[in-house]
Amino acid sequence: MKPWLTPTAVEDKFIPNEAVSTCYAVACDWEEADKYEEKLGVKGGSGYVWDYGSHKWIGRVEHSEGGCGTYSSQALTVKNGLLTKISENTLEGHLYSDPEYKNPAPSLKI
Repeated sequence: MKPWLTPTAVEDKFIPNEAVSTCYAVACDWEEADKYEEKLGVKGGSGYVWDYGSHKWIGRVEHSEGGCGTYSSQALTVKNGLLTKISENTLEGHLYSDPEYKNPAPSLKI
């Protein structure tokens, strides 16, 4: 004869001190980034160029599939649901609110 089990209900409770995390994988679109840097005249492996708009020397940059194009090279800092910092290995990134990189943003909602 088969044993019968009494129906039961199980409740999972969320305990407020539990950690809840979300993972993001970010990599730059390195081909588009190179096109943009080339348009600005700052694409290149090393050296500096004078930026007439900001009146500063700015470093030349070059993006690659194995560098910024790899998500494991990126680190994000998120506070209260806002992206506040992005860095790539030892380089600190900058956040912008527009695709032309003209409006710096202190944080971005994610």
